[in-house]
Amino acid sequence: MAPPSKILQSPSPSSAEGAPAGYGRSCTNCSRAKCKCIIRTAGHPCERCERLGKGCQPIAATRKRVPRKNPPSRTAQLEEKLDDLVTILRYSRAPSSQLQPQATGASVPSNVGPSSLPLTSRLDSLATAATATGPHPTSAPPAARCVLEGDGSTSHRGTVSLDQRSDDTYPSPMEAEACLQRFRSWLVNFPFMHLPPDLTAASLREERPFLWLCVMNITSSSIPHTEKMKLKIRRELAEAIVVKHEPRMEILLGLLAYLSWAFMCSSPGWKPFLVLFSQLALSVTYELALTRSSFDEGPFSMTFKIPGPRPKHAKLCTAEERRALVAVWFLTSAIATFLGRIDPFRWNPHMDECLEALELEKETPDDETLVALVRLQLVSYEAHMHIVDDAASHAERTPSYVYRKGLLIQLNKVREGISSRAAANSSVQAHSYATEMTIHSTGLFSAKVPQTLRIDAMYSCLQACRRWLDIWFSIPHQEVPGMTLVFYVQLMHTQKILYFLHTTDEPAWDKEIARGTADILEVLDRTIQRLVEMQEAYPLHGGGDNDWGLYAKAAKMIRSIKATWEPAVLQASGRANHLSVSNQNPDQNRNPNPNIYRPTSMQMPSNGSDHTGTSGRDSAMMMSGMGAPIGGGPHLAVHNAAAAAAAAAEFSDPTIMDFTDFSWMVEGCIPWDS
Repeated sequence: MAPPSKILQSPSPSSAEGAPAGYGRSCTNCSRAKCKCIIRTAGHPCERCERLGKGCQPIAATRKRVPRKNPPSRTAQLEEKLDDLVTILRYSRAPSSQLQPQATGASVPSNVGPSSLPLTSRLDSLATAATATGPHPTSAPPAARCVLEGDGSTSHRGTVSLDQRSDDTYPSPMEAEACLQRFRSWLVNFPFMHLPPDLTAASLREERPFLWLCVMNITSSSIPHTEKMKLKIRRELAEAIVVKHEPRMEILLGLLAYLSWAFMCSSPGWKPFLVLFSQLALSVTYELALTRSSFDEGPFSMTFKIPGPRPKHAKLCTAEERRALVAVWFLTSAIATFLGRIDPFRWNPHMDECLEALELEKETPDDETLVALVRLQLVSYEAHMHIVDDAASHAERTPSYVYRKGLLIQLNKVREGISSRAAANSSVQAHSYATEMTIHSTGLFSAKVPQTLRIDAMYSCLQACRRWLDIWFSIPHQEVPGMTLVFYVQLMHTQKILYFLHTTDEPAWDKEIARGTADILEVLDRTIQRLVEMQEAYPLHGGGDNDWGLYAKAAKMIRSIKATWEPAVLQASGRANHLSVSNQNPDQNRNPNPNIYRPTSMQMPSNGSDHTGTSGRDSAMMMSGMGAPIGGGPHLAVHNAAAAAAAAAEFSDPTIMDFTDFSWMVEGCIPWDS
């Protein structure tokens, strides 16, 4: 054995005679035998091949090398992710039949659907790429600037697909702002919703497109726009309520706006919508559970559980929901009174709570007006139901006139609770007198009523009619379009009562009192004149025919009503052979004496002392309390009974209609629609 010193000094074979071949450089023999290949000198065989006497040949094949890829820039990553995002939104928000691949740099496979795209992960990656450090693009790619159309896939957007691009279906941005401002002024007459002062038409269109569409429809003065938007509204209602079943507050508010100013949406040949839209509004109200308090929101299964204290719900009714709830009842009850074919939902304690909350909180000054209108309508609807029951009741039922005194007490109580600001509103004043007319009507149309009570009711009803007409003829022309559908229903109601008071066969009633207070023929002439003037004050553009206008058509309908009523009125007053000149020449409806009508004060009384009436009052006292008579001046007349009969043939005879059936007045009150 060699000494340790010599062992350390002797070099190893590999270091002295060669070195191991690197990876992939061994010869074929060593590689095949899985042995270490020791290369001694370049150009000479390896140690093993030399020892074994074999030919040493290096391996010809080399390792495949993958070229290294450089990572894409942040700009390219963001552009790619934006393209993916646009594709996802387009396929998830637009109908599949309307998808058109655009040249935005994003290729859309034909088999891609909303469910096949990983929306959440791609949105997360987009947020990560947008917040990461690195170079950022100076401008978004074209795909990021495309117009997106919503169809209700989000919780707060509407179902209306309103393309923000130029479209002749909708008003221009400037016209839309004007329409929104006009709608703000109209809301004073029926404040069923609150619009913030800083809300623009563009913001309303983005946040609540269906409400925006309804507002534009009722306020637009362009007939082509109105016609197209009306059809769009029907389609969107069917899509949102029936197809997708997505009832939302936006839909309800849009329906309320549409119904409140329904006469602004009338046109020749258009289909009726009052009953349909009223029922849709009721359906949405029920679907949103607005008629129930927070303690009644439990599921139906709660009925089958063990009785016990019910937990309090976290949901609280908002002021917007309270306004919408009481407004739905107000409109549907008024329409039910007018048409007689529908019923509003039952008034319940929760709605009383909503009224009290609106009155106490007063989030907006107009809440007082809404509360006053609803409280008056509650009394009016109760009186109307008594009249209906009286007309269809049996002998054992209590006659309706016995409720008259109690209803007047309720009315006076409501009047006393109305604030001075709300009492100055023309709609509140008119609704107050219309309610009084309805209450006194409970004693007009039944032979069971004692004669003294019936005469008292007729006289008091005449007073209320005159006071209502004072309001109607004193409203400025620029404010007339803002009056709601309910106001025009009251107009026809007033004219119908006056016609009855002019033609009744009650022997104890002096018809000259009615004629001296408010001559029905003069009232109709003044109404026609006012409607003709409104055609000039509120013109509609794009219709072509001057007779197409809303107010021109309404004036034509009132002329037909006058032609029907005039023979009976003249005969009842002893002027059977006279016919007013306005029926000979319908184009000349100017009052021959413009100063013949001087409106009295519109201040609403705080008590009922001036409205209950007494049978002992004579016509002189009544005249002093009612102001100058509408028909107190000379009455121009000609002898032409044949013309009256011909004109009357074009309109149904209202004398054969029951008082509670107002459906025959549909054409006169709401042109072309019911």
